[in-house]
Order: sequence, then structure tokens, then C-alpha cells
Amino acid sequence: MKILLCMPKYIGPFLPGSNGGGAWGWMLEKQFKRLGWDVTFYHSFEPEPIPLDVIQKQDIVMFRHSYQVEFRRYKDIVSKARPETLIVHNYIDNSADESWESFGVCMETDVWLAQNEPHKKLVEGLGFKSMILHYPVDLDLMNDTPRLSKNLLYVGRFCPQKGVESLVESFRIIKKNHPDATLTMKGAWSWGVWEDPEAPGFFKYVDDMKKILDEVGGVTIVDDWSSPGSISDYYNKSSILIFPINAEGYGAPTIEAHSAAMPVVTSDHSSQLEKITEGIDGFCVKRDWTDRTSKKFMLPNPQAIADKVDFLFSDMDRIKSFGLCARSKAEKRYDQDKVMGGLITYLVNELHSKKERIEKA
Repeated sequence: MKILLCMPKYIGPFLPGSNGGGAWGWMLEKQFKRLGWDVTFYHSFEPEPIPLDVIQKQDIVMFRHSYQVEFRRYKDIVSKARPETLIVHNYIDNSADESWESFGVCMETDVWLAQNEPHKKLVEGLGFKSMILHYPVDLDLMNDTPRLSKNLLYVGRFCPQKGVESLVESFRIIKKNHPDATLTMKGAWSWGVWEDPEAPGFFKYVDDMKKILDEVGGVTIVDDWSSPGSISDYYNKSSILIFPINAEGYGAPTIEAHSAAMPVVTSDHSSQLEKITEGIDGFCVKRDWTDRTSKKFMLPNPQAIADKVDFLFSDMDRIKSFGLCARSKAEKRYDQDKVMGGLITYLVNELHSKKERIEKA
């Protein structure tokens, strides 16, 4: 089977792609190749046209962030694709409703891959076909035994809307009660909003955050990007993930942490509420604290985060119980073979159905 992935994948602190969209690009390319599919990859954000012969040999084309560069990538590809080529989208914006521009422009899309049930219902209500696609994880890379330690982890961009200020301030509080606690931050510093006119403030933001972390101590900052599947060691050496986000399309770190038998302390953002079983494998902390740097984002209160971590640290059996429940959920929902097996079966069936409709017409 031949599939063209048109998604972000490249990495850079001010460049599109240094976000979850990029993670999906890395991951899906790897997964389809693992299963023997012939994969061609082009970035969503590049303006250059894709060769006609490349487009016309594809059985399936899958987009993510097709709205970038005024939908030029999408329009160029679908206008040249063979009629029987299956057109798929792997993204629905969290703020999407019936009037979302992508739905109106991308009318040739055969299948929208939703990331939660509300998205699926929205798409189907508009007359499109949809299935839910979870982030697939190679569970063999992840430790299935909880670590009874005080090693905390954050994975993602270091920027205001990801809640890094809340993370930093909560760790300051945590260290007062647990001097032996550590925090690893894996990702890269980012202002978070491309071409933001306040981008110069990015450097002050980084300086302010680093100053606090230096004062607190016990922090390891791994300031670089990695492709998915290459960061399992960070999860396997940590006990709890703190993920205090304000904006998140999906939240792969929560999935990866659960796969590594880790409790997750996150926010009450909709992307997290659907993944956490409150008080069983993690906590979703209410966003009622405004970040002081940009004064734009409501984040989990640092004290509330610290309280949840203290609850887990005060009885290590809780970390064990939460972690085992998290791993059990991951085995049922996020195992790469189950996720990709269901996706491929669905895509192949839809492709055959489309060909049959065309032949009968």
C-alpha cells in the first residue's frame, strides 16, 4: 500500500513543526514503515508543489495541519490525485465547530481521524466519515513497573501556554517538602506562538524561568528535540509526569507516561480530562492561576500541583497503584499494534469502498 503523509515533522524553536503536529508526523511515518507500507513524506508547511507522478501513484494521502499556507498543499494534491485515492485528515482543531474553515475548504476529505468522541460526533454530524485515532506507543520500550522515587518529569515545549511557569513554581514548593525531589524537563524552549510580535519577550521568559530553576536546584534541562520513540529512557527513569498545559491538541506525553506506568498530574484541559481517570491514574488540576509572563494563559495553580505530588510522594504505594492502573489503560488503548491494526483495517476498507463506488457510478 502506498501512502503520502503531508504533515509537519521538522524541528526548531520558532518554526512550525516543533509541536505535537511534528510528533504525529514522526510517529505515523515510523508506524506505517514498520508495517511494510510504502511511505512518502512531505511537510505541510513547504510551498513547493509535489510532483504529479508522486501524487498519482498514492493509494492514500493523509494530511495534518492542511490549513497552513492557505491550504495550498491540500488543494494542489487533491486536484492532481486519482479519483480513487483515499483522502484522510489526522487533525481536528480543539476549537473546531460546524463553521471551522478546514471543514469548508477540505470537502474532498473522505475520512477525518478524530482524537476524541466529541470531535468524531462533530465530523459525522457534518456528513463526513470519522474514526478515533489514539497515539500508538511501543509498549516494549516502556517500563511496566512503577518507579517508587521522587523523580519528576515534564515533556514538551518550554513555553507559557504549556504551563512551564506553573511547573517551575510548583517544583519550588515541592522542593520545600521534599528536598530530595528532582525534575527533568525534556523538550526545547519556545515562545509558542509563531511570528508573535512579542517574540523578543521569549528571551526574558527563558532567563526568568532558568533563574528560578537554578535557585531551586535539582533540575535537569534537556534542551533538544527528539523523534518519538527515542525518549523512553526519560519516562523509564521517572516516577510522575507533570503536564500543566493550557493549550494542547492531544497530549502525547500523557499517553507515553501512562505507558511507562506513571501517574500524571495535569490540567483540566479537555484533552486531558478524556485521558485521566481522576484519582486512579492521575489528577486534572483546575486552571485558575494566570501566568505572570504573558498574562494570557490560565494554568493549574502551582500550589494545587504541589499538593497532588505531595499526596503521591507521602505514600509510595500510591505511585505504585496509580502507575499500574495507568499501564493497564495503556495496554488496552494505546498499544501500537492494536492502534495501527485498527487504523489500517479501517483505511483499507474505506479505500476499497471508495473504489467500488467509483466503479458502480
